[in-house]
Amino acid sequence: MSPEQFVDAIREVVRDAAVEGVINNLVSPSGRKVSTEERKRSTWYSSLGNDDRSYVNDIISSAVDEAVFGMLSVIDGARAIEEGGEKGELVLMYKSDEREVLLKDNKGLFLHDMYNSLTQ
Repeated sequence: MSPEQFVDAIREVVRDAAVEGVINNLVSPSGRKVSTEERKRSTWYSSLGNDDRSYVNDIISSAVDEAVFGMLSVIDGARAIEEGGEKGELVLMYKSDEREVLLKDNKGLFLHDMYNSLTQ
């Protein structure tokens, strides 16, 4: 797996699944014990016209993109997670029976930049 394949997989498996999950939950909350708040949100969402639902869906997509971009920025070291003092480095590696690939090396294109290029 290359860094590009990793970012593409994150887009599909994390980003797309999160957006779809939130929208599906707005359309039809799932589970045995749906909270009152979830029911209210679903009723509100269902009352919207198509254009307004589309705007809400776009906002959901943007929020998920911001979260994934932020997480990748942390992995890249572009956003610090420590307060003051010595800063560490996160290492991201893909391992299989056949090989090991360093997915973040800080020498090439950053993961958050790759992700950004996929979502534009």
